[in-house]
Amino acid sequence: MTQTYRLGLWGHQIQYSLSPKIHSYWFSLYKINAEYRLYDISHSNEKEGFEKLLNTDIDGLNITIPYKEAVFQRFGQPTARLTAVNTLARQSNGIYQATNTDVLAALDVFKNCDLQQKIVILGNGGTARALVEAFYLLQMEQVHLVQRQQKHWHSDYAPLLHFHDWNNVYSLMNEASIIINTVPHLNVDIPPLCTKTVVCDYTYGGVPSAIVQQAHQSGCLIIPGVEFLLRQAQHSFKSWFSIFPEITDELRMLISR
Repeated sequence: MTQTYRLGLWGHQIQYSLSPKIHSYWFSLYKINAEYRLYDISHSNEKEGFEKLLNTDIDGLNITIPYKEAVFQRFGQPTARLTAVNTLARQSNGIYQATNTDVLAALDVFKNCDLQQKIVILGNGGTARALVEAFYLLQMEQVHLVQRQQKHWHSDYAPLLHFHDWNNVYSLMNEASIIINTVPHLNVDIPPLCTKTVVCDYTYGGVPSAIVQQAHQSGCLIIPGVEFLLRQAQHSFKSWFSIFPEITDELRMLISR
């Protein structure tokens, strides 16, 4: 009997996710017998729900907000610089291998950009950690991180990171060459932006966020969140099936509906 691979996305309030469409498209394209489901688990049932899911011997998982750092606590290496996980792949011995394909996606997107200017990241959760790791690997000199609460960061990042509270966000955005939003439902007034500013918003689905709307009005170059999603999905798919799938025009049309 042909094996059916069981994969999915673990997070909370994730009904908007395009991941099932993306991976189902690739299952069909590469003739793989697999299913990809959403596993929406609330904070109150976080630990029990996650362990129950793993006990079903699920073949692979993507992890999204708000659990990327929590999953690192379960599977990450204590000495790791990056303390967030977004992909699990079950090995032949039954052990799950943890990776962060958000980092690989960010490297794909930013490796050809001019990174010698001012980069501002809004938020300091698991997605922000992946971005910081990517910019560290790209040997950036400075990244400005806007945060509501202080968190521990690996000492390797000390020369790179500059921390700010939200009171300084307007002046930072005015001076930034690249602004990256990682905060769902960003609730701040966005000032007019410089036309040369590159705006990246990791959120997607529904009405465009305030920062994307302002970027359109200001004539900025916009890198939508779906571009990062597609690229991290490619790397996740490879971790599960050793195939690096193609992002086709047909797939782009499918997820734009």
